[in-house]
Formats: sequence, structure tokens, C-alpha cells
Amino acid sequence: MLAPSLLCYYLTIAFHGILHFTMKSALGGAFYMIIRFVIVRLSSRRSLNP
Repeated sequence: MLAPSLLCYYLTIAFHGILHFTMKSALGGAFYMIIRFVIVRLSSRRSLNP
């Protein structure tokens, strides 16, 4: 088994790699906006329920 910190490290690198790759494509902009919208919704919902 991998260490949790090492797993998070690899997941972060993979996420950034996918993000940079999609940003270069035509759908990258829309895909990034959707992900950012979901993150904002989740963070706002979390702040509403402390």
C-alpha cells in the first residue's frame, strides 16, 4: 500500500496534468468552468453548514 501522503501527492500531480491538458483543448475552458462551479458550490454549501 502507498502512504496516504504519497497517494495525495500523485493525485495532485495527475489532477494538475489533466487540468493543463484540457485547458489547451477547445472543451478545456468549459470543463474547467464546470469543475470550478462544482467546487464553489461544495465550498459554499460547506460554509453554510458549519
